[in-house]
Amino acid sequence: MNVSIAGSLVVICSPNVFLDANSNVTTSGFGCSSGTGYGAGKSGYESIGGGGGGYGGAGGCGFGSNGNEGLGYASDSSFSAGSGGGRYSTVVNSIFAEGLVENSTVIQNYVPNNSSVAQSGAGGGVIVFVGVESVVLNAYIDQQNGIQGANCGGGGAGGTIAVIAGSFSGTGRLESMGGSGGFDPYPGGGGGGGVVTLFNPDGQYVSNSQQTFSYSGNIITTGGFAFAGTGVGSTGTISLPSCPAGYGNSPSSQMESALSLVRCVRFASL
Repeated sequence: MNVSIAGSLVVICSPNVFLDANSNVTTSGFGCSSGTGYGAGKSGYESIGGGGGGYGGAGGCGFGSNGNEGLGYASDSSFSAGSGGGRYSTVVNSIFAEGLVENSTVIQNYVPNNSSVAQSGAGGGVIVFVGVESVVLNAYIDQQNGIQGANCGGGGAGGTIAVIAGSFSGTGRLESMGGSGGFDPYPGGGGGGGVVTLFNPDGQYVSNSQQTFSYSGNIITTGGFAFAGTGVGSTGTISLPSCPAGYGNSPSSQMESALSLVRCVRFASL
């Protein structure tokens, strides 16, 4: 199947899901908006850049700040959107001078009415593939949040990509990256990486001796880029179920996500 889909929540459900290499599914920038979300980056002001948003990984600090990054808060089974980065205001008033913006989640992205405000990067949304029998992904599944222009806002966090399938294979690309922070003159922090969750209905990759999972595409949850003097976003989360008894480690396997290889291999008989 050849599809091109963009939105905040994308769910593709079928007994057998197949997306070819020309397909593209994205929720980039359709998650939590600028300055919002449980892990939203805190605001920057004057010579302090906005903090990056957090989700699967924490965001990075903005220029001149020691703690305005958004926190990572994902669990192994999270199905949430990524949080937005911290905005930026050109002026400071008493609420900033008292340090409340750095320390309060209620008003963490308050900005004065008499300021010029730069919006930060939005987070990624949620993509779910459900194939009771199989999911084959040769497509580019994209949740990267783009760079936040030139006005000091923090990058948004990557969102969620979840695959629920009886068997899973393909050669595509699953990408849930944090967005880069804004640049000159006071760069924002990079957004944290998102979450990629892969599991079958039994919570294991192999439900019987005949079934193996062998996805050989790329899985990427890196944090967003940051310019000089700011913090990069932390790497997000890749959640893989355990291999069942009789499957697992071998000289070439055990779901080596660092090598973009996801599979359980049956042990040799003793």
